Amino acid sequence: MRVQRRGHQRKHLAMALLWLSSCSSYHLPNAPPDPEFVAAARAEQARVDARVQSEVALRAEWQQQVLAIESEEPPRALSEDELVMVLGYYCGVCHFPQKIDVSSTDGLFYMNDLDELIATGKVIPGDGERSRLVQRVRLGEMPPVQSAEPPMPTATLERIVDYIDSLVPLAEQAAAVIEVEPPWLAEARKRPDVPPVEAECFEYLGDWIRCEHEGNGPDTVDIPGGDLDRCFATCRERSDCVAVTDYTWLKAPGLGCYLYLSSCDAPSTGVWHEEDGGRQYRKTCSPD
Repeated sequence: MRVQRRGHQRKHLAMALLWLSSCSSYHLPNAPPDPEFVAAARAEQARVDARVQSEVALRAEWQQQVLAIESEEPPRALSEDELVMVLGYYCGVCHFPQKIDVSSTDGLFYMNDLDELIATGKVIPGDGERSRLVQRVRLGEMPPVQSAEPPMPTATLERIVDYIDSLVPLAEQAAAVIEVEPPWLAEARKRPDVPPVEAECFEYLGDWIRCEHEGNGPDTVDIPGGDLDRCFATCRERSDCVAVTDYTWLKAPGLGCYLYLSSCDAPSTGVWHEEDGGRQYRKTCSPD
């Protein structure tokens, strides 16, 4: 799953700040600055600066506390608060609610809420190894290798597994629970009703089907601008491009498309593909 980098600001703020910076170098004749516009832009920048400072301070606090937890000998069982703190340090930049202005491809902004993680199938009480949260970290997919976040130590992941294993299974909490559909399917139903596209030299691999190793960072190239036609055209021109992953159909801010540069000889369904939302189109022709 791809996570967009930090620092995206709303379009109107960017325009306002650009205007402010330009005012320092020249002045347009007969166009005096609008005091209300300038004040609003400066106030917005002040709010952004304050939020960034708050997040930096919180991250430093998390780091100190998480490192203290990880240095314990012998390691003890995590509490729920400590679990959330560990997840906040390694995953919170993209998956905690204070970053709701940053898009991730599955809309997962509730990793600080254990009940929600259980309700959506990311955590399976009593079975840590089958929990998606654990599987994605175990596979090295989270945090993404292309992000600036530190990798989670194996010992810390094992303590998370132990915590999840200690939770009472849902089947014991409620007499009999019949799961008629995977929990992530409810999220998938909220996605736009957009059929796959037809593109020259490309075949759509199908729902939840991806190229092998896709999404692990070094094998993908981001195409700026979120233009799917441009992604297809660029892939056709490159001899090392074998597929295009499309997120534009989700119609979410900041989501575009990517070139895939590894191999696509054995596409398959992984533990995260269905909740990721990316559509894979495999190239079927030689470079233009």
